[in-house]
Amino acid sequence: MVERLLIVGLGSIGARHARLARELLPGVQLVVLRHRGCPEKNAPGVDYCVTGMDEALSYRPQAAVIANPATHHLETALPLARAGVHLLVEKPISGATQGVAELIELCRTQGVTLMTGYNLRFLPSLRRFRELLEEKRVGRVLSVRAEIGQFLPACPRRLRWAAVCYWNSATRSTTCAGCSARSNG
Repeated sequence: MVERLLIVGLGSIGARHARLARELLPGVQLVVLRHRGCPEKNAPGVDYCVTGMDEALSYRPQAAVIANPATHHLETALPLARAGVHLLVEKPISGATQGVAELIELCRTQGVTLMTGYNLRFLPSLRRFRELLEEKRVGRVLSVRAEIGQFLPACPRRLRWAAVCYWNSATRSTTCAGCSARSNG
């Protein structure tokens, strides 16, 4: 059972993880790492807020949810993996491919579980689409674009229900991009 959990980032996704962690693990010590500073009063369910990696590691987290901007995922995940902290990294695992192989190998050698939070892969319509592709019922696919509506309250009004997904037939994977929680508008 997880006794100490670190959540990196406290935007809409990080706050959701904090709320769910508190509901599912009522006795867990919940620490949030925010690089932009901590609020005067902690978010509901959060025990401690810290602003640096060394301070976060001083709480000896057993697991961490990385929900800060994707461009900072690797710089956050690597020191946590080195410390033996199990990781759930929100999608995408990084803003670039450089460094991802290092993280995967580090987690493998450290015995750290590395997971990517990507709930759209379970969307029934996308699962059915993948089945049709695997059954070759739609012929040779050269390109796919799928638009999926999803409420994203931190996005500008005009983009709140937008997400775009692409099927990559070479890797047999779907990649979705939505609005960044840091967008203004």
